Amino acid sequence: MPSASDARAAEFWMTLVRADCERALTQPRWTGALVWMASDLEALARDLQLPESTRAEMRTLALEARTLTRRVRRSAGAIAPDIKPDAIPASEPPANSRRANRVAVA
Repeated sequence: MPSASDARAAEFWMTLVRADCERALTQPRWTGALVWMASDLEALARDLQLPESTRAEMRTLALEARTLTRRVRRSAGAIAPDIKPDAIPASEPPANSRRANRVAVA
């Protein structure tokens, strides 16, 4: 039986992927984030308790996102590095890293 929270999560993730698709069209460096989002969407389609029609829609959207990524990367010529959803600037180590702790102690 599909749960309401799973249905809301599916709709939320599909909205995020659609927004990233639009962003990737104007900013090719967002294609890296789009690949990650498509992978997450496929995993959710597999793991959430959803009707088969919703699962199919999620898988189709993930496939379309990957296709768009390939098309954008080819046309952009990979001129800009990808942005990953969890990217941290190299100048700022994570707060819990050993390097950050050494700097704080020194």
